[in-house]
Amino acid sequence: MGILAQDIAYAWRTLRRSPGFAAVAILTLGLGIGATTTIFTVVNGVLLRPLPGYRDPGRIANMWVDFGVGAQSLPVMSPGDFRDYQQRNRSFEALAAGSGGQVIGATGALTGYGEVPERVDISPVTANFFPLLGVNPLHGRHFTAEEEKVGGPKVVILSYGLWARRYGADPSIVGRTIRLRITTFGPPTFSSSAVN
Repeated sequence: MGILAQDIAYAWRTLRRSPGFAAVAILTLGLGIGATTTIFTVVNGVLLRPLPGYRDPGRIANMWVDFGVGAQSLPVMSPGDFRDYQQRNRSFEALAAGSGGQVIGATGALTGYGEVPERVDISPVTANFFPLLGVNPLHGRHFTAEEEKVGGPKVVILSYGLWARRYGADPSIVGRTIRLRITTFGPPTFSSSAVN
């Protein structure tokens, strides 16, 4: 402890003799500590803490596909690969898939009779997506396996924000038909979708 006290006293005397150097050293230490604290706060909030609002968030994993030596690894896979993984899976309780409209090249526009059209984001998901995350709709129900199939019934689950903004948070929207125009890389398609 005696050597530590001598080192502190020597550092104090040196810094008192050079106030400019002392100011730069203190400023540099302050910036370094502040930057480190900020980075840790972001990493802790985004990467280390469990995801809020999900049942059993410590058990949720994101699958990445490795495209070989020197190639990219991405959290994306083809629908066929996903179905293969889902059918042959022995490691996970369940697998679900979801995608943003920008990934599949789709945008949506809500149109209606006498209503102002509104551009909306579309996120196609598998029928078990929300149950797997432990997220339940505020009103209505989850998708069914029949609705997931190509050519199956067309249904949507509205986000809370869209439901509150466009439909006035009216719970009677469940079961009603809305008009949704979906545009993909090909020609646009019109779809009357039931809100479930």
